[in-house]
Amino acid sequence: MENNDKFLSQDLLESYAIRLLSGPLNGCEYEILNGRVLVIVGNDVSLGRSDSFSELPENTIVIPYGELTGSFEVIITTDPDLVVTIRELTAQEPEDRTLTLNQQIEVLGLKFAVKVKNEVWQYSIPGIVENNITSTRQHFFSSTLFKYVTLFFLFAIIFIAFYIVNASNDPQLRHIDKILVNKNRNYEILYGRDHVIYINTNSLDEAVWVKQALEKNQPGKPVRVINPDDESIRIFSWLADNFPDLQYFKLQLLDASNPRLTVSQQRNAITQQLIDNLIKGLLQTMPYASNISIAVLDDNVLESQAIETLSAIGLSYEKYKTANNVYFNIIGTLSDSELNKINNYVDEYYKQWGKQYVRFNVNLKNQDTNNSSFSYGDNRFEKSQGSKWTFQE
Repeated sequence: MENNDKFLSQDLLESYAIRLLSGPLNGCEYEILNGRVLVIVGNDVSLGRSDSFSELPENTIVIPYGELTGSFEVIITTDPDLVVTIRELTAQEPEDRTLTLNQQIEVLGLKFAVKVKNEVWQYSIPGIVENNITSTRQHFFSSTLFKYVTLFFLFAIIFIAFYIVNASNDPQLRHIDKILVNKNRNYEILYGRDHVIYINTNSLDEAVWVKQALEKNQPGKPVRVINPDDESIRIFSWLADNFPDLQYFKLQLLDASNPRLTVSQQRNAITQQLIDNLIKGLLQTMPYASNISIAVLDDNVLESQAIETLSAIGLSYEKYKTANNVYFNIIGTLSDSELNKINNYVDEYYKQWGKQYVRFNVNLKNQDTNNSSFSYGDNRFEKSQGSKWTFQE
């Protein structure tokens, strides 16, 4: 087939990919090379027949999904701007549709998006992204509603600027800042909507130190010292009382003024109403936060990352799943270096994703270890001989 499309240069093309958003390969990404990729979709029976296809061209993806068998091309051109074209190949004239990067589209029952290859995918709320985004935006920007929204944001910016200036001039804030200055530690001082001054620290140890420093120089206004671990426990308790069915991964609180709650895509019925209620409730229970972000994430991303890392380290494990958890049981015998690797990995994994969905367990054999053992978090490790640490299978 003759190709007259004007393609992107090779170095730019290698930075784009197609991300599947439905089907058995949901979450997988495939690089788009040479400006074009052919996608073949069909059920397992039709795709499994030896006479289904002649010799397939390069840059072809075959996806077993749905009842319809068909194909389409994803084409990237620069004539003169970046254009992503979806060309559905039918018996009649091929049908072309254009879309923007990260826009979700459905062809032959398969949902997907075209994105920058190395860009982290931001999961959107189902039903919010539609194919007629361009016409909707044009109508919105030309409407009276847009003018009122613009005025609202203008007044909001003025109010926030006034609030920040006055808060920064608060003598109590200056007093606290003076107490904690030059202490070689990281703090975030926030003025809450409840008229309480909040000091966000990176750890429990830092929180204890700040409390001790403030006891010697009591501020006039109420001050509350928080840290991510204790505050996460408090918020999780609040979520259990107010949103008992919500399945979430982690609350990111390193920037306490802009917390982010990451929730499960598969195990929640995500709606705009749910998001609005979550944000409203969290802002009330976190008066120091000026903005709340809700991120929706695929469960498979967390599970795949755990499997890839455990396999790279060379660990043997058993995996089993429940309705709301995935457990990895580490088995076999590990050397000291392998033990350090798994300890460091588990620490980093929990810091990134929390302990709400994926859990790592290490169980020991029943044996006399002559006090050659130690505990690490929720796990206990015992040395059997030499540099080997033995775990119960």
